[in-house]
Amino acid sequence: QNVPEAVFDKVIGVNLKGTYLVTKEAVTWMLQKNATGRAILNIASVSGKGGYPFLSAYSASKGAVISFTKSVALEVALKGIRVNTILPGYTDTPMTQSTPPR
Repeated sequence: QNVPEAVFDKVIGVNLKGTYLVTKEAVTWMLQKNATGRAILNIASVSGKGGYPFLSAYSASKGAVISFTKSVALEVALKGIRVNTILPGYTDTPMTQSTPPR
């Protein structure tokens, strides 16, 4: 697929780095406040589990969010912090209407 590199970088930056930055701040705050029993919920997508045509950058970024979340969950589980990901399916929005059908 011919995704311009700048577009790929932006998608990865928003979806993966954004998730990383928010998760990092949440974990730091929870550890400082001894806030055990709390949870962090990251948002990925079903496209991160197997990919979708014409959504390679998006699918890659959401797959990375899934793996990142699993890793962080293992890192902080013994400190009483849960980290999970939800994977919504396709939602009809103005943004998704330009995506070619499967």
